[in-house]
Amino acid sequence: MEYQISNRAKKVTLGLAVLGLIMLVFGFFQQKDYIYVDEVIDEHSLTIKYNGEVTKEKENTLKEKIKSSMEKKGYSVTIEKVDAHHGHEEHAEESEEHEEGPVVINKELSDSSYFIGLEEFEPSSASDIDQMLNSVSIDGGYEGQVSGKLHAVCQKAGCWITMQSSNEEEIRIFFKDHFTIPIETPIGTEVVINGIAEADTFTVDFQKHLLDDSREAGNDVSEEEYNAITEDKIEISFEATGIIIYNTSEKHDHSDHEGHDHAEEEHDQADGDKHAHHGPTIWLVHLSHKEEAHSDEESSEHADEEGHSHSEGEAHDHDESEHAHEESAHHAIGHGHDAPPADMLAKMIESGEISFFDTHYRRFWSNLLINGFFFFGIALGALFYLALHYATESGWGVVLLRVMEGIMSAMPIGMAVLAVVFIAGTLEWHHIYPWMIGETVEADDIIYGKTAYLNKPFFWIRVVVYFATFYLFMKWFKKKSRQEDQDGGTDTHFKMYRRGALFLVFFAVFSSTMSWDFIMSIDTHWYSTLFGWYVFSGIWLSGMVMVMMVTLYLRKRGFLPHVNESHIHDVGKWMFALSFLWSYLWFSQFMLYWYANIPEEVHYFYERIHNYKFIYFGTFFINFVFPMVFLMSRDTKRSSGYLIVIGLIIFIGHWLDVFNMVMPGTLFDQWGFGLLEIGMFLIFLGVFVYAVLRSIAKAPLLQKNHPYLEESKHHDY
Repeated sequence: MEYQISNRAKKVTLGLAVLGLIMLVFGFFQQKDYIYVDEVIDEHSLTIKYNGEVTKEKENTLKEKIKSSMEKKGYSVTIEKVDAHHGHEEHAEESEEHEEGPVVINKELSDSSYFIGLEEFEPSSASDIDQMLNSVSIDGGYEGQVSGKLHAVCQKAGCWITMQSSNEEEIRIFFKDHFTIPIETPIGTEVVINGIAEADTFTVDFQKHLLDDSREAGNDVSEEEYNAITEDKIEISFEATGIIIYNTSEKHDHSDHEGHDHAEEEHDQADGDKHAHHGPTIWLVHLSHKEEAHSDEESSEHADEEGHSHSEGEAHDHDESEHAHEESAHHAIGHGHDAPPADMLAKMIESGEISFFDTHYRRFWSNLLINGFFFFGIALGALFYLALHYATESGWGVVLLRVMEGIMSAMPIGMAVLAVVFIAGTLEWHHIYPWMIGETVEADDIIYGKTAYLNKPFFWIRVVVYFATFYLFMKWFKKKSRQEDQDGGTDTHFKMYRRGALFLVFFAVFSSTMSWDFIMSIDTHWYSTLFGWYVFSGIWLSGMVMVMMVTLYLRKRGFLPHVNESHIHDVGKWMFALSFLWSYLWFSQFMLYWYANIPEEVHYFYERIHNYKFIYFGTFFINFVFPMVFLMSRDTKRSSGYLIVIGLIIFIGHWLDVFNMVMPGTLFDQWGFGLLEIGMFLIFLGVFVYAVLRSIAKAPLLQKNHPYLEESKHHDY
């Protein structure tokens, strides 16, 4: 009896795919690249952290999102980038020193200026170099602001600059606590510095040290000039606590300059974000009620207009600030806020309400890999069992062989999708496989040590060998199966018997190495000698579940009259046995690592238990408890209703198992489950089932000349 795919089946399968496509489109634009709450400092302040690449555009987008969200709740927001290398504890109270050293503030003031230093200041009433020198000569020192142009910058680290007076007298400015500016800051750039100037003694050693700096920067320093330094001298030096730099396009993270080619970085930033600042990047966010902020601004303007003294202004601001904070608490209650503003913002960040759009599309690529591998594995599992059936010369399942052929015929779908994922990874369009990224390999000793196996050329050789082997065997089995229908006899049968045994030899090796390459290498530092067996058991079980579902569908529609309850019972026994095999391997792999408790090994499980606990343990529960409880009985393994329900649960459970093998290594704790995941699964499910039914319709459902056909027809117990 031949099967023809019905219009209803077409509508259901392709309808699922269309519905999934619609969900995928909506879900695609919901991909998020999360930021993190680093620390809630107090009710109005917190620091947030981002571990990826930061461009100016991304930073501005983040600031706008935070300001827009919090302004709707009645708060004004100030955001500044802080030095990730020093921490942020000092920002809670700037006057309190931290044992790790001071925080260097990098802050953009406008499109044409930015601030670097320890203490921010407003550029007002700045003196020029001549006025500063005059004050030092009369009063013995100078404290305040000085404006002028850069004459030189320390080319070793950017730890000092020089400025010139009108009579070309050079003044050297050192930066307090050794903060630095970019060494490529152009000569002639307008700057304003704030600090203290005084006459200082430059020792012989220090003068020679300054010449060494100049020599290392590539400047010509003659031996005569060097040897001419024989005694200490008095010079005017300036210790700056902050500097404002104007008229430059440099927008770097200035916390660390050593080992970077800033000129190249600036060029690449002009072309895009390829060399944008890599995290972690930390921002300090301060939240104040709008009326408080308005009150602070008015009090500040009033203090400036009246010309109050510095000490009087501090006292006034302190009193106003205390009053404003008291007012803001009342206003917060009055506006219905039931949490401090810092906590409200923290919750929005943790939920992903405030985040970046993931421009690397990690969630999309990861789901593409998950579904491509899962459905490829189902087809491969059917091919494996077909070969096993021939190699063992089993007779009971002959009436099911065309179902297996139909399922394995959908294998090219998974191959094509996996090829797309691998090509994209090779071109570094995604970073699913860290060993494919040159910079990561060079910086990671463990990954570098695996490059003999994990390298792109050898990987692609293996991929081609895997796909070619599986595809050629699949085509050969289908060809010979149809040839047997025409020719009869036993010659074709024995050829398939020998070829089935040969396939099992290839599969024994490739099933393990393929799982290493496609899945285990995502977590490149980790490995397991059981991983290949674990993946293989999941592939085989998923394939048998699909065989069961398609068989029950065709049998219900009257297309498999020779399939009886004993055949269904045997497929159910395979589902039951393979569920226990998978559970045994799951527990064995987990227990051995858990018992050893070696940090570099357990991180694989820690990530899954910490961030994917429900899915990780849920898959074990689904694939062990459900089959044990419901498939232990002989009657349930013969009941179509039980088998459909339990089969679908196991099917979804193994999709989640692949999800759990991929996502923790690609999205870490930033995973989600929504329209994108459901939509892509429905697309693959609809297209895969349609391809299976279409393939089954191309040949008779019964291999009429198989030597064991009569045995299979009368298989009953």
